[in-house]
Amino acid sequence: MSAPYGPLTACAEATANIAMVKYWGKRDSILNLPVADSVALCLDSFPTRVLVTQAETAQDEVIWSGRPVQPPQLGRFGRILALLRERSGLRCTTRTEVRPQLPDAVGLAGSSAAFAAFALAASAAFRVEMSERELSALARLGSGSASRSVPGGFARWHRGQQADGSDSFSERFASALHWPELRLLAVIVSRQPKPVSSTVGMIRTSRTSALFPLFADQCSRLAPEAQAAIEGRDFDRLARIAELSAQTLHGLCLTASPPILYVRQRTIELLELACDLKRSVPLFFTLDAGPNPIFVTLAPHDLSVSREILQRFPDVEILSCGVGGGVRVADPGPIRSPS
Repeated sequence: MSAPYGPLTACAEATANIAMVKYWGKRDSILNLPVADSVALCLDSFPTRVLVTQAETAQDEVIWSGRPVQPPQLGRFGRILALLRERSGLRCTTRTEVRPQLPDAVGLAGSSAAFAAFALAASAAFRVEMSERELSALARLGSGSASRSVPGGFARWHRGQQADGSDSFSERFASALHWPELRLLAVIVSRQPKPVSSTVGMIRTSRTSALFPLFADQCSRLAPEAQAAIEGRDFDRLARIAELSAQTLHGLCLTASPPILYVRQRTIELLELACDLKRSVPLFFTLDAGPNPIFVTLAPHDLSVSREILQRFPDVEILSCGVGGGVRVADPGPIRSPS
């Protein structure tokens, strides 16, 4: 995967992915190696575009949504650049522009899209050819969930066993065309950054919650079940797995010391609405580390579900998506609004 636009210049884009079986907890925090497998689906809308060019400065710089990224977050990009410099033999510095369409730090996995796109753009800029598996492992160094945005579609992130992370990568087990009726409605309750980052939350729960080993065991059991449910297009089975994984994650966070509470009152009200609606339409919810729930349904029910949400909660914003994605080369020009 490479696409030169000039000397040390490349652009790529990727979309976020939403986990049906959650990733929470690392067996290695430097390499972002998970304690268990996870399963996710990649979105078909709201891509993040990343442009990497050669810099004239002495240090690498990253501009995210128009603002410079500062240490220690800058180090997440540095891990990837260090590996590419080693493989390419090039030592020049870079300027990276990250242009997301999703809100940052609100529990919608925005970093997964950013680092998947960065991995491809940076490797292309440094002229390092990589397989999809290698690119997934490279993106993982910046953000663990980014590994799942590389293949797109329905992806499973393998925990792996090797200490160096060589066997921890994501692969697509079903394409977006496998289940085109599946629709996701991300309900934006708040665009404010969450008070506890996912990285900090993972560390706190793994170190202080007595229930963390049980959660990791549950993820290991649920991942193959979720894959089988998706492969069989079994909506009800996937609903039970996804809701259980989300509920357990947020329950686990409450057992940390000090407790972590990502949901808000409006989140709870929306989950109650989801429970009401699924009595009459195929629907389930999931919830990443943030206050914004995601309703999963089947077309054409997404239209009626959206109307019901807005009727009850006219102040929320709904982002409607299907399954798609997969990191790809992009034109470095302006981002086009999704249709």
